[in-house]
Amino acid sequence: MKKTILITSLVLCAVFIVGFVLGCGGDDEGDVPETVADVRDAALDSEGWNVEYLSPSVDLAAPEGIEMVLDSWGSDIVTTTFANNSAAEWTFGEYFVLQVLIGDIWYDIPPLEDVAFIDIAYTLQPGDVREHEYDITAYGDLPAGTYRITAFGLYVEHTLP
Repeated sequence: MKKTILITSLVLCAVFIVGFVLGCGGDDEGDVPETVADVRDAALDSEGWNVEYLSPSVDLAAPEGIEMVLDSWGSDIVTTTFANNSAAEWTFGEYFVLQVLIGDIWYDIPPLEDVAFIDIAYTLQPGDVREHEYDITAYGDLPAGTYRITAFGLYVEHTLP
């Protein structure tokens, strides 16, 4: 009797393990992109951006009294100016997100490879103005469309022909 229970338990465990391994092997329609580069390759094809592989952006909450203005948008560098029109000190850093407008929804664009940002704080005193550059080379060549850089609840837009 003990042998029968042991053999039955082993068979059930083997069936469970095989079922689990086979179930984790991907789907019939192809594998899900795993790396940042895989996501980027899937998100941008010859016809443009594929929203199936893009994440809709989160709502922005602009800080009161702070302004971000677009100075120039090049293929590698986007130059902006921040102005602190509030009565309080304001701090920002290097982090930004590049987004594309598709229909009436903004989507985050994945970079070509993993991106890291320097963790530094720039302080703007009330009344101060500061120019800031964003390096967008990690996003490669962008097809025609309307894009924006978002940073700290603020954004600047530009349309590429």
